[in-house]
Amino acid sequence: MIVLIKGRGKSLIILVIIGLFGFMPNVHPDSSVQNVSTSAPDYWPTTGWLTSTPEEQGMNSSLLDEFVDAIEDVSLPLLSYLVIRNGYIILEGYPDPDYNESTLKHVWSVTKSFTSALVGMALGAGDLTSLDELVVDFFPDKTIANLDEDKQSITVEHLLTMTAGFEWSSATDPSDMMDSPDWIQYVLDKPMADVPGETFNYNSGASHLLSAIVNRTTGIPTQSYADTYLFQPLGISDYEWIIDPQGVASGHAGLNITPRDMAKFGFLYLNNGTWDGEQIVPSTWVSASTQVQAPDEDYGFQWWIDPERDAYYAFGRDGQYIWVQPKNDLIVVFTASEGMYLSLIPWYIIPAILSTPTPTTPISPPPIDMRIIGLVAGAAVIVVIVLEVFRRRR
Repeated sequence: MIVLIKGRGKSLIILVIIGLFGFMPNVHPDSSVQNVSTSAPDYWPTTGWLTSTPEEQGMNSSLLDEFVDAIEDVSLPLLSYLVIRNGYIILEGYPDPDYNESTLKHVWSVTKSFTSALVGMALGAGDLTSLDELVVDFFPDKTIANLDEDKQSITVEHLLTMTAGFEWSSATDPSDMMDSPDWIQYVLDKPMADVPGETFNYNSGASHLLSAIVNRTTGIPTQSYADTYLFQPLGISDYEWIIDPQGVASGHAGLNITPRDMAKFGFLYLNNGTWDGEQIVPSTWVSASTQVQAPDEDYGFQWWIDPERDAYYAFGRDGQYIWVQPKNDLIVVFTASEGMYLSLIPWYIIPAILSTPTPTTPISPPPIDMRIIGLVAGAAVIVVIVLEVFRRRR
């Protein structure tokens, strides 16, 4: 993890390893989120985004300049950042000279949120009849190992909420699955570790099963279904999507897309699944997906929930984010080569909203304990070591 701490005249980087595949957000007892924007857009960015000054959209450009300065001061490995308010790009940057607005980026597990949208679309179209449908029933052609009563009771909703109950390690199983000759078979054959619906266990294999279910219920390859019914209406034409050996689009990762098109997907959800007068994703699905659905975790249907800021986000390994805050008509996109950048939003971007605080109110640095929310026990020791190394290298 990369934590940026704003200091007196300088910025420090503290590297803390939290896990190979990212962090798990804190759990909050009140996890309801305002899901959609309270105002209608005055245009749709199908053919491209319009730009605006921060002030024209109620943002403080000086504070946003501090955000850019902080990134440059410490050479964060961000590849892109994008801030959209009221449907207009007010800040955009590509710190890496090899990247620009047209560069495709592998967004890792952000792919899961796209897969979720396709499931909701298939459900809305009647191709998928219910989230209570049993997963094993979609794969009658598979001879499934370890087929006990618990495995037979796994539903589509269990896959969506990461509560299927499969024995699964995020450290090894995703790569083992992708090295196998049949990814679907690999997941279905996994032994059970928990009763379905009772325990959250982040499982990329479950997300790939969702892609396969979209394929099998619609009768259309998942990537073709996405292209026709999701990407084309949004004006997304330049993308790549990894497929498994059987030709099924990778449901858990593998989507390569531009930052501006990532923002279009966030804008679709911010506007309740509608796009230029057409309901692309059912509004009920947008609402359900972006509310907490998993037990003991801020997680919806393949979306992470940020209840503290009344927001939700798609998150992928190495710092890929689509963060949506409907109440402020705000979308933030990050792509990166490594790191964790969610904390930059409350430090710099939310304070830049002119109503909270006003431009004349000085911005106090957030307290240290709020900056390092999510660090594992013992991180203080690592911080001391890294700071000492930093001091000696000066």
